[in-house]
Amino acid sequence: MATVCEEQHATCSLSHRFINSLTVIVGSCDILRDRAEHSEKADPQCLRRLAMIREVAMELVNEVKRHACQLDGLNVASTADQESQAVGRTVRP
Repeated sequence: MATVCEEQHATCSLSHRFINSLTVIVGSCDILRDRAEHSEKADPQCLRRLAMIREVAMELVNEVKRHACQLDGLNVASTADQESQAVGRTVRP
């Protein structure tokens, strides 16, 4: 059975990995936008789509940050319940 610390670490690790991946997307959008703005061949439609991709990625980052705390709280409560149930099931000699 996983301990409370292990459960929190798993949730935290997943949140961090997801946020890091989304940050790469946001950063890539920024680099592409900067390059396109300095180009004579910049396609306005592509720039709009790039801005939409960046916006969606940022919304997901913020949502994960908001819900990560809730997930951590649920994992702690769930693990505590499991541990208290396990203590109640101990076999007496």
